[in-house]
Amino acid sequence: FTWRGRWWHIRHCLGKATSELPGKYVESRRADKIQTPERWNVPTPLETVRVQMADGAPITLRRHGNPSGPRMVFSHGNALAADLYYPFWSLLMDRFDLVLYDVRSHGWNPVWGRQTHNFPTFVSDSQSIAREIDAHFGVKPRIGVFHSMSALIALLHQLRGESGFAALVLLDVPICPPRNTPEDNLEATPWQNERASARSNSLVWRILVNPSDVRARSKVSNRA
Repeated sequence: FTWRGRWWHIRHCLGKATSELPGKYVESRRADKIQTPERWNVPTPLETVRVQMADGAPITLRRHGNPSGPRMVFSHGNALAADLYYPFWSLLMDRFDLVLYDVRSHGWNPVWGRQTHNFPTFVSDSQSIAREIDAHFGVKPRIGVFHSMSALIALLHQLRGESGFAALVLLDVPICPPRNTPEDNLEATPWQNERASARSNSLVWRILVNPSDVRARSKVSNRA
């Protein structure tokens, strides 16, 4: 065979194989793609409250689960929404009083000013949300369960000295250690150490980048 002939033979065999599939099998496969699994059907919240942040931005709180149980507060990663995690938090609905919210300009919330889309504002929102949860749903110890961006927000909230949670479960927190630490040097090979030293000592590096500033920024770098 020539390559063109082999390619025609492969296409012919594949077309013949698929044409011989039973009609019911093909239709059932198409139906499977259309049907939505039950685990993705997010239920209607028990309570829904729209609260305002310090600059007027609205954030919608949703309550699910068991109101008499311990309280858990959920939020999401960058560009996602808390409802997307339903297959996870649905497993806790029987036992826990669940409060969900989306970060401003995400999910249930309308798009707000782009200039306010930054971590200092997110942390301020987190502080306001903690107070609003108590005001609308009653005062209880809160367990925070946060992923990625919201995990970093909760961590920064905690570092401000105003603890909004009795406990925190933080998943995939987007923080990085500073570079060129003794631990890095122990793990690196001699060749890697030599290359790192050359970069750090280069004239361009010293002129264009302040190494201390890089280390400071890398401690809380957003890579969500």
